[in-house]
Amino acid sequence: MNDASIRLLGAISLAAGLAACSDGASAPGSGAQISFNVATHAAGAAPSRPLASPDTIVDAGGNVLVLTKVELVLKEIELKRQNDDACDSLGGENDGCEEFETGPFLLDLPLGVGVSHQVTITADSGTFDEIEFKIHTPEDDGDAADQAFVAAHPDLQNVSIRVTGTFNGVDFVFITDLNADEEVTISPPLVVAANGNVDVTLMVNVAGWFLNSAAVIDPSLALKGGPLEGVVKNNIEASFDAFHDDNHDGHDDDGSDD
Repeated sequence: MNDASIRLLGAISLAAGLAACSDGASAPGSGAQISFNVATHAAGAAPSRPLASPDTIVDAGGNVLVLTKVELVLKEIELKRQNDDACDSLGGENDGCEEFETGPFLLDLPLGVGVSHQVTITADSGTFDEIEFKIHTPEDDGDAADQAFVAAHPDLQNVSIRVTGTFNGVDFVFITDLNADEEVTISPPLVVAANGNVDVTLMVNVAGWFLNSAAVIDPSLALKGGPLEGVVKNNIEASFDAFHDDNHDGHDDDGSDD
């Protein structure tokens, strides 16, 4: 493994001064290079539903859901060291994790086939088995970081996820105030050598957000208080996967489909 990186779905506006949360983290340019990137659909793979760009999901009843834009607010992305419980508390200052971004920040998820490079940090070498982050709802009366985010994105106040598109030809805007701690296992664990480079892809199954068994969900039924709100929230929380992906093709380099 000579050339690798870690990828996270969506577009991250990277602030200056990304730092490892370990006190012993390497200075920029002197340690391992870890890159986060993002994908919503494995390149070249057959999806569970017909997909195009923008993503289009069709069910057996002829319902057609077209996703044109998917925005996701995340906070406190961290990479957890194997067998180290010190990183179990998101946002904590400890030696058990490497921090990529505190946020909140906006991910504009790439739809269709492809992988989007997001951020790269210089970190200590080690073995990592989880990516941890928060799906976060920014509030104008929250902390200073929340207030700055809302000032920059006033339309996302009290909104953690916004999806726009059409359902059976009718425009929709789906929003949710979902707050959730996500712990995504990297299996097999990611081994980062000193002064090496490693690639990991965070895959988000956006196509599965609006599915109830095999049926496409009308997003209007999943708005706050709607009968399918819980179904879509559960789908979102279960939609993340992470794996080693040196060649950036959206497939697990250590899996059987390699």
